[in-house]
Amino acid sequence: MARASLSSLLFCVTVAACSDNSNVDESLGYSGPSPTSSDTDTNPDTDTSTDTSSTDETETGDPEDLEPLRYIAAGSEDSVLVSLHLDDPHDVPEPEYVANGTGLAGLFGATPFGAEAVTHDGDIYQLQLDPLGVFKLSPLVQQDGNWLHSMWFGDEGANALMSVTADPYVGPDLLLWVSYDADGKLTSSFDITPPLDPGGSVLVLGRSPDSSYAAVLIDVEPNDVWQLYLLPLHPQLSESIFIDHLTFEGVPANNVPAFMFTHIDDQRLVYREEIEVNVLSPLGVSLADPTAAPVNLAPSLGHISSIVFSDDNTRMLVSTNGANGYRELRLIEFTGPTTVGLPTLITEPGAPAMTNLLLPDGPTTIGHGFDAQGRIWYAYTNTMLSEPTTVGIALVTFEDGMVVERLELADNPPGTEFEEITFDADLQLLGYRSQTSNLSYINYVDLSADQPVEVRIDQALGYFDATPTDNASYGWSADGSRIAIAGVQGGANKLYVAEIGDPTGATVAIELPDVESAQGITLAHRPSVSPNGDQVILWYGTQTGLTGLIHGATDGSAPAEVVLGLQNTLHSGTYLPRTPTNSP
Repeated sequence: MARASLSSLLFCVTVAACSDNSNVDESLGYSGPSPTSSDTDTNPDTDTSTDTSSTDETETGDPEDLEPLRYIAAGSEDSVLVSLHLDDPHDVPEPEYVANGTGLAGLFGATPFGAEAVTHDGDIYQLQLDPLGVFKLSPLVQQDGNWLHSMWFGDEGANALMSVTADPYVGPDLLLWVSYDADGKLTSSFDITPPLDPGGSVLVLGRSPDSSYAAVLIDVEPNDVWQLYLLPLHPQLSESIFIDHLTFEGVPANNVPAFMFTHIDDQRLVYREEIEVNVLSPLGVSLADPTAAPVNLAPSLGHISSIVFSDDNTRMLVSTNGANGYRELRLIEFTGPTTVGLPTLITEPGAPAMTNLLLPDGPTTIGHGFDAQGRIWYAYTNTMLSEPTTVGIALVTFEDGMVVERLELADNPPGTEFEEITFDADLQLLGYRSQTSNLSYINYVDLSADQPVEVRIDQALGYFDATPTDNASYGWSADGSRIAIAGVQGGANKLYVAEIGDPTGATVAIELPDVESAQGITLAHRPSVSPNGDQVILWYGTQTGLTGLIHGATDGSAPAEVVLGLQNTLHSGTYLPRTPTNSP
């Protein structure tokens, strides 16, 4: 397969001698690099004045508090970044507007430097709160960008690969290679975007844990034909390697990653491709020989619906056969980068597993996966039922080529349906809503235990098939100390908190303000629990898009209160990373 070096591709783009796209381009074709100044200001004058003070350094909190906690929310129209001061769970000051500009602000996750990646007013920043309670906006990249599609850090944060777009509703059209110093200060930001047709996009699908490669997609024909590449990153960014053509006819660029089921580790790249009409198979590429032809890893199984890898990257779980969201699960063990043993059936006959679906702006269902011990969990149904619904959740231990143990995790009557299944790999917590008739319960299982047991939160909430927004939901703290559940009970919204690990599931009730007494206002039932579990936030909003925040202490010692009224159109929120006490 053909390769092309960075220098030759740069020359090709510069002199416009390679504008003929009639032939297949088997390289990424970078238009950079073009490094930024090495003395980039970490607190630039962003010219985004707010109602309080400068965007660059906004004094908040008590200087003696070395671990300040803030909840930050982003909104559209006025490009709002608004913060709640949460050091004292029983005393929340008025919200503070960290930034106010134009366009759409966004939150994109934590960086390795104790900051949140944000877009605001046409630029991409790191938003950080230092131990003295001072907000800082420092550049995450040098280039302008209204939306950060993906970011993949490597080498302990020394560099990152990012895809950026000027329009959050279309695919990214800018690929960046970015470097930082040990303190997280931006040192260089290279534009390495391949030549794209009008409306074309470039997607980063993943980066290997050892930072050696990234998987990158570019579309040859927008919303139709794509080309998959491996991009070598270590020991330095270098020539790209063409892997395959992929077709996603009619699929918008932002939705394509959900249909890929891509995996990349230190040995291999695995992706799903249509090898026959309506037949998709997992193909593997060895990183030791990436120019070799991709290998079909499951040639005997036909159509593959989803792919999941174990934590140690030695096993692959695929769903196949069946229909209506329930399929057979088969385990494939790797004997080499692209060599595998025979697939082994994990599900029992007549009890297929819920299929994993990860569709943007559509149904998102996680029905099976691996825990840290390599065991397989899956929600399953009974095909003898006239209308198949989930009836149980199994945990399977597989050793020496065979199933050696099968545990039932969910103690529920036949016909119980499971929804909103969540697996937290860090905490090894499996959570789900079980529903039958007109009642629903929130349950969780700690899969770090050798013999895990289901814990049911001690509250029955309403189940509303016709109005799914009224169904119960849940969230737990990052430290695994508390879980909050919300839903309708006796015609009223209710919020409860339980301690994770208490086998009784005993709850504390949090009294909620009656925000829904006004017509057209609804309360979201997905609680957001603070990292240490002492606080919880619920969103509420209007049909016109205005949103507000309700806050309460999880000990139930006082009623929850509205801490942000309906004056903004907010779309996302998160707790900022807590700054270590030894931060400079």
